Amino acid sequence: MYDNPLLFRYTLSLPDFVSRELVMRKFSIVACGLFLFVALTVGAARFSHVLHGFMAQPSDILLQDEHGHVNILLLGVGDADHSGANLTDTMIVASLDPHTPSSVVLLSIPRDMLFMNAKGMSEGKINSLYADYTSHFRYQKMKDAEASRSALQQLTRVIGEKTGVSLPYYVKADFTAFTQLIDSVGGIDVDVPKKIVDYAYPLQEGVVGTYEILPGVHHMNGEDALKYVRTRHSSTDFDRSARQQQVLSLLSDAMKKKAADNPEYLLSLYGILHGNVETNLSTDELVALGRSARSLSSDRFITMQLNFHSGGNGLRADAGGFLFAPPISEYGSASVLLPIATSPKFDSWSDIRTFARMLTRDRDVYLAHQNFIVRSAGASYAAASELMNELSRYGFSVSEQKKEKDETVSVSAQSSVCYAAGQKQQQRSALYLSALLRVTAKECASTSSGVVIELGKSYKFIPLVVLSGSTLSPAPPSTSA
Repeated sequence: MYDNPLLFRYTLSLPDFVSRELVMRKFSIVACGLFLFVALTVGAARFSHVLHGFMAQPSDILLQDEHGHVNILLLGVGDADHSGANLTDTMIVASLDPHTPSSVVLLSIPRDMLFMNAKGMSEGKINSLYADYTSHFRYQKMKDAEASRSALQQLTRVIGEKTGVSLPYYVKADFTAFTQLIDSVGGIDVDVPKKIVDYAYPLQEGVVGTYEILPGVHHMNGEDALKYVRTRHSSTDFDRSARQQQVLSLLSDAMKKKAADNPEYLLSLYGILHGNVETNLSTDELVALGRSARSLSSDRFITMQLNFHSGGNGLRADAGGFLFAPPISEYGSASVLLPIATSPKFDSWSDIRTFARMLTRDRDVYLAHQNFIVRSAGASYAAASELMNELSRYGFSVSEQKKEKDETVSVSAQSSVCYAAGQKQQQRSALYLSALLRVTAKECASTSSGVVIELGKSYKFIPLVVLSGSTLSPAPPSTSA
């Protein structure tokens, strides 16, 4: 656990507007590092005869977890001349399934999460851990490169333990890499779906201004694209995530095409990598990663963010709603987030570990985008609502429950998960959910709009963290080199 006696601490009493206006390069800026390696290695594959280890299978080179997945911690930081350069304001657990067709799970961890050590004492915000570790190792007389490498190893270990995902690899990128990548392909054409006006866009350190863009197709260079994916004051996080995914998809396609058509492009990518990206992936591993991800398409991505929209009081939870925001008066006027402990039997990260492992291990269920319909077959509306909220938190699509009596559902003592005859995908999803909830799956007069969960009179809500006890143990130790 994070129990080293670090000598430097991030000051939680900083005014919130100061920390929030430090350059926030979320999701896409660091996730593009993964796309960079995909594009680089796909292009390099054309010259495989000069690359040692290319003929070996990716499974013989890349470190994989027990499910055959390649897991990487993606980190985004500011530029070297920025006051918050060592704050990892972007932290994403990325899990690649290299089996055809490839798929990727991206789980974003908010920078404002408060990290508590094994004794329940606050160690500061989680985005300061890398800075703390780096300062600690520098104090031990390590040179900058060695201190950074050791700090990244420690941070990767901590995030792996907390999320339950074994993380042998890390990638740290600054936002210069993102803008230069866009410029390296000559910019991208982005179809903006609706007008955006952000009157509090951070133009530079401590200075805000107006960012505005109209609907329609816009050709964006690196700085334009950075503003487009970064703006946040005039829209929701879901809107921003959609913009980030849109730009990432366009960037990935453009880089792959240019790498395939122009071998010299690979040399320019090295310049972008140097000084802007730090990773423990070796050359052979980069090549193997690219080979594994060649079949990756935008519809094979699962993107989730931990957040504080946990539901309750008549509100439906958002996917990843496992956090809460305590009063700022308790933490030196700083905005912080803490994990919700659903059950007193487990630690506060247990729900998050369950969520992360379900996402990575059971990704095919999520990729099916199956809708689940909760109906009361004798169960109380409160119990049914709790289940709906729980499934929503865990990232499943759940339809609204009808409060009025549904004449098509008869009262039953037992609960069941129903799928329609001939609907193979419904059947697979129903079998998965029945095992998860420990109820019977059966073929019945279901609907074409989704799998139906019928809750009988004996149904009692049990949190998934309790039902999925096997997902609660920490991940195996990471083997970062």
